[in-house]
Amino acid sequence: MRVSGHLRRMELYARLQDVGGVGKRANVARSARLRRELASALAEGMVLDLGAGWLATADTQAALVKARRFNATVTCVSAAGFYGLQVLREPAHVHLAVPRSRGCRPRPSRPTTGVYLHRESAWTRPVDPRVPLAPIAEVLTRVLRCQPEEHAIVVVDSALNKNMIRKEELVRALVGPGSAHARVALDRCDRRSRSAIETRARLILRADGLDVRAGVVIAGVGEVDLLVEGRVVLECDGYAFHSSRRQFGEDRRRDRALVAAGYLVLRFTAEEIMNRPELVVEEVRRALARL
Repeated sequence: MRVSGHLRRMELYARLQDVGGVGKRANVARSARLRRELASALAEGMVLDLGAGWLATADTQAALVKARRFNATVTCVSAAGFYGLQVLREPAHVHLAVPRSRGCRPRPSRPTTGVYLHRESAWTRPVDPRVPLAPIAEVLTRVLRCQPEEHAIVVVDSALNKNMIRKEELVRALVGPGSAHARVALDRCDRRSRSAIETRARLILRADGLDVRAGVVIAGVGEVDLLVEGRVVLECDGYAFHSSRRQFGEDRRRDRALVAAGYLVLRFTAEEIMNRPELVVEEVRRALARL
């Protein structure tokens, strides 16, 4: 929801923004004037009454609202967007982390009003309480333990590709329950994959027993998405990067250069890679059989 200019001029709105968009009514609306501003903002739907004395601006992200309510940090796949990381699908619940030493209420690892709570032994207090994010290492180790393997690999690939962390750091951080399984998933991660659809295509083809390398640089062409069995170049056409006239022409130039160099080029759309994995495998197998 877009916030009106009128609300942005309100002192109440500024007070809520100062605490990350979420705050207790008693702290942000202490005077009669602020209470009048609050009544107006609530009537316009620009401020939400969350119950139990909590208020939030309507444009505050749900994950931050819930993190403040639980005095927690946003973690796991819910933190991916804040770090600019790719995900395979948006999570159904907001994943939050609280210290393991904090008792048992609310109960961990149970969906509670749209929240999935993780009790962490190595919980880190956020540097900026207005944006309570778990550190990247805690986010990724939780992703590796919590999420289905393919989903976890997509997020970790993205972080590795952005040089936000190294595999060695994650190996050292993976201790305790669930770490053995998480290390298996981590071994399958590859920093050369640049998008969720590249990661998914790589995993699909490797699961079928094919040799697949990501981010291979070929002379006269540059970096290709995937090289299969050293002979087939697979390009993953996400709409965001292949829709312009200039990019369309560059893609065709690259294809011609690859064919001239003896490679066979296959292009798949994001929809095909995400929803028709059997088609991807079938077409690649057919192409290899012709070589």
